[in-house]
Amino acid sequence: MWVKSYFTAMRKAALSVAFWGLFFLSWQQVVYFYVDNIVNRLLFTAFDVSQVILVFYITYSIITPRFFHRRRQWLFAGALLVTVVLASLLLHYTMLFFLRRAIIPIRFNFTWTYHSMMANRYLIALLGALAGLIVKLSVQWLQARRTLAETEKRQIAAELLYLKTQVNPHFLFNAINTVYIQIDESTEAAKHTLSAFSDMLRYQLYECNQEKIPIEKEVTYLQHYLTLQQLRLDERYQLQVDFDDHLKGFQLAPFVLMPLVENMFKHAGGQPPILIQGNLRYEGGVLYFYSINSIDAGGGQPGSGGIGLANLQRRLELIYPGRHSLTTRKGAEQYEVWLTLQPI
Repeated sequence: MWVKSYFTAMRKAALSVAFWGLFFLSWQQVVYFYVDNIVNRLLFTAFDVSQVILVFYITYSIITPRFFHRRRQWLFAGALLVTVVLASLLLHYTMLFFLRRAIIPIRFNFTWTYHSMMANRYLIALLGALAGLIVKLSVQWLQARRTLAETEKRQIAAELLYLKTQVNPHFLFNAINTVYIQIDESTEAAKHTLSAFSDMLRYQLYECNQEKIPIEKEVTYLQHYLTLQQLRLDERYQLQVDFDDHLKGFQLAPFVLMPLVENMFKHAGGQPPILIQGNLRYEGGVLYFYSINSIDAGGGQPGSGGIGLANLQRRLELIYPGRHSLTTRKGAEQYEVWLTLQPI
């Protein structure tokens, strides 16, 4: 951990040195207008850049973090003003000291008065203060955006986990009820059902902890589910669910299709023959699902009393924003669902 922090600090330091080096080279081009001698120009540029750096970091590291708040506006303005004045006086008298004693031979193309030199120092200090304020506020804004994005990401992950746990108990209740009925009818059949049920639970517990899974695994899970449900059906039902042979190479979120398949059985009703049909195909990089089932004439909206479709719609909005389409249509005796998914 400390190694990563060390290299991060070194990278920031290198970027800072590179930036101020470029700033120095650029600033000495400005100084060229009134100091044409290259040695004098570099020396005078060093004074200017030193003042900018001093005020910049005081504003960036101390004044803005501590005083830039609504309740401290006057303190912020005062601290900024004091910093500008003190830095200007410091650099002004430092320059005078070097100039008067000829320690550093700085020659100008024109005569500098006391007032013009002080005005120049104030302007340069003000430049450093404004730069420090703008950069600090920009960094804080970016950090706030990054923190907000991370918070939203964690919230979405938590919500997806919660929605996913809502799907599983719904299936568990249906499967356990099937086994319960079979125990009285055939112990051997109940054993086979429990075995298939165990395979499905193993898939849920150990293979679906990832954000995406191969479509082949999801199809196998759905086929097991259909086998269990078919055990509960009698001659009144006409079941036909087709899976395209080319369902390969597509990654999708686990249990996205499960609520739709569940609803086919959960809300199937009406006069015989009771139709339960579905089709899943993969074409042109898009996954298509269609289902239709009979319902009681004049019955309520399928799924309106549960969490299935509402749960699914929310998951699709979180996982496939702008990359999905879920459409339902309720007729007098039939209910239809269309779902399309594009790769994540």
